[in-house]
Amino acid sequence: METNAAETQLGRVAVPLSSHEDLFPYGRVLLAFMLLSTVAIVAMSLDFRPPPVYEEMAEVPATEEAAAAFFAGEPVEMRFDAPGPDIQGIYFPRLCYHPKHRVQVRLLTGQGEEIGKDVLFAGKDEAHLPPRNEAGQPVTLEIQWLKGRMPALDLAKGIRVGSSKEGGLVHSVPVGGVSLREGQAVDLEFTAPMADLDGVDASGVVPGDLAHVRIELLNLETGKLVKKFIVEEGGKRERLFEPANAQGDRMVLRLTWVPLARPNLRDATSETLIPFRVVSGNQELDLRPVFILRYVWPTRHLFWLWLTVPVAVGWFWRKGTHEWVVMLLLGLCCLTSSVLAWQQTYDHMSYHIDPDGFGEYGERLADYLVKPETREETHQFFYGYRYTYLPLVPLLLSIPRLLGVSLMVSYPLITGWCGFGILLLLRRLIRRGLGLPERVAVLSVLLMGTHDVFLRSFAKPGTDELGILIVIWMLYLLLRRLHEVSLMQTVCLAASWLLIALTRPPGFVFGPFIVGAALWCDWMRTGQLSLSKRILTGVAMALPPLAVGLGLYALFNWFHNFNLSLQTAADGYRFSTIQKFSLSMAGIFQWIPVFWILGAGALRKWKAWLPLAGWAGYFTALLIGVKAAFVHRLFLPVFPSIFGVTALTLEPVLNKRPRVCLCLVAAFCVINVAALWYTVTLPFLPPQPLTEVIY
Repeated sequence: METNAAETQLGRVAVPLSSHEDLFPYGRVLLAFMLLSTVAIVAMSLDFRPPPVYEEMAEVPATEEAAAAFFAGEPVEMRFDAPGPDIQGIYFPRLCYHPKHRVQVRLLTGQGEEIGKDVLFAGKDEAHLPPRNEAGQPVTLEIQWLKGRMPALDLAKGIRVGSSKEGGLVHSVPVGGVSLREGQAVDLEFTAPMADLDGVDASGVVPGDLAHVRIELLNLETGKLVKKFIVEEGGKRERLFEPANAQGDRMVLRLTWVPLARPNLRDATSETLIPFRVVSGNQELDLRPVFILRYVWPTRHLFWLWLTVPVAVGWFWRKGTHEWVVMLLLGLCCLTSSVLAWQQTYDHMSYHIDPDGFGEYGERLADYLVKPETREETHQFFYGYRYTYLPLVPLLLSIPRLLGVSLMVSYPLITGWCGFGILLLLRRLIRRGLGLPERVAVLSVLLMGTHDVFLRSFAKPGTDELGILIVIWMLYLLLRRLHEVSLMQTVCLAASWLLIALTRPPGFVFGPFIVGAALWCDWMRTGQLSLSKRILTGVAMALPPLAVGLGLYALFNWFHNFNLSLQTAADGYRFSTIQKFSLSMAGIFQWIPVFWILGAGALRKWKAWLPLAGWAGYFTALLIGVKAAFVHRLFLPVFPSIFGVTALTLEPVLNKRPRVCLCLVAAFCVINVAALWYTVTLPFLPPQPLTEVIY
């Protein structure tokens, strides 16, 4: 087989000059994936529900009516008069904010029959309500506060009353084991006059977990309040620093249980799409509590598709053919699993369907063409939207919108197609960019495809997958430039710069790396490169994308939108910490460096993997420089570099210790897939605020 001589100079394995020996059927497998994934997403979309949650997750002060109704002794009922959904759980944001609160939630049928019951407390704000509402009948959610331990008066110590006279006696008032109940007071009456009373040591009072005790000193004859103070949990000692009983009047100590902050329903400011009534006793309340219903997703059984992947890998390993079957099944499993994980987040935050507004951007673009009457409103949206200068994903989403496809279907579908394209390009980068065997390419694709962070983002709405697709295409072009160069290749590298700039926020700053890496590849390929040629190549690659990009910015006034995005970027600075960075690195690398250590000999051929490592370092330094929020998802563009280098180290390990290599790869894949399966099927999880979502 004919090989390129430059490859021998670089100390690398031979790469075929012709793509005819690279028999992977890209077009056919991509078309097959697009058809099968469309069927899968349409089937899963039947499981999608209307947004089940009020959008405001912030703490909303409860109205007096809500608090009074909830704790008037009657349970609060949320009655869903229409056939209820298959409720798996219900979450009340910040309902239980005291460590000792207990709130009982019951799911009842229309006839009052109990279907499920759970208790909420601090740290457990979501109630799991099995079994499901399989009959699809009207249901009622009953919420009732279970009171905690009542405050009591300690029998042993009682309350001691002190005299202001020096050396005076201290009188101990035994009160017995009296419990204080809400709405009732215990009076300790001194029938004989006591002169110069100036203090009460209330260490004998033992408050409950949910209350403090108010102690009032009153004149028994006149009923006048002389002094009042509070005893908190632990029997805090308080004294009355004044001669309270100078006339020797008869006095009374009145002890009253004062409940502390109690749980209450948060009244929402927005409407829900699920109609229900709130009832307390016989009274229907004008109250819309902030709550979330967790649904049961029947399509979770698609997760069992993962069992087909090891069968396909075993067949390929034995026969050495049909690697496209492995890729196709892996892509379908990644797509369905990612949508299942996305559904789980969608349960908690309905606006997660379009967190950055790119979906609305695409819909606005489509409406601009077919609905002229909305163009004025659309112009205002474009002016006020912070990401108007990133139109590539919205342009793709506007196409299915014009065809009448809903955003719920088109968004994960287009993102999933980009995710599958990443797997195909990674395989090509390893085969033809790095010149490694097919088995190494398949193992590397498996490692990346099953990585937890990549899996969650595979069908996640956003610009992640399209951005990585362009990045891996750019890296493949750079690796090919080590061996051959053409005008089309230079044009494609310049185009990748422009496409990234129209897809990801910091896209234009990727240009120096692309130009510098291309010039370095030219120098490594030829051994020499004149200054004039370097300048000419750099200008040819940098000038067109810069001119087109700046022209678009000036034509559509994107400079204004870019400034808007810079203003909001400061919100993420608090997540730009060493701790967050370390956690992100741990989540991204996991134990991938184990492969690097085992195959360290392959890393001596630094010229083969330097473009990959250079990109990873450049991108990471860029995130640090702009003080980006260090969350796992933002580091996805370095995945092609990580798994490209991993492929280089897998080859020697696979040749020398094949069983060890296969066991490590299998363990990595199984652990990551099992972790995602666990979170998808977990009965309930405390939801995270939007700013804390890391995928």
